[in-house]
Amino acid sequence: MNLVVGKYYVDRTRQIARKVVCVDVRTISFLSYHLDTGKSDGNLSECLREHFIRWADHEALSSELNDLHSRMMEQLH
Repeated sequence: MNLVVGKYYVDRTRQIARKVVCVDVRTISFLSYHLDTGKSDGNLSECLREHFIRWADHEALSSELNDLHSRMMEQLH
């Protein structure tokens, strides 16, 4: 899996999306979002690249991103 800064990756089982903030040779920095609420704790997390790849089911689909962004906007109101 090719990890790209700014892209979201999803673990459907946990209903979590992670937005990649930084890609290093060994590590990935990311922000996590709950797909069902759009909420994030806002803390930047980091893990080994291979752990992130094992965690992610797939890159977020446009429909998943649209739903997530809608829920994120609801949190602002």
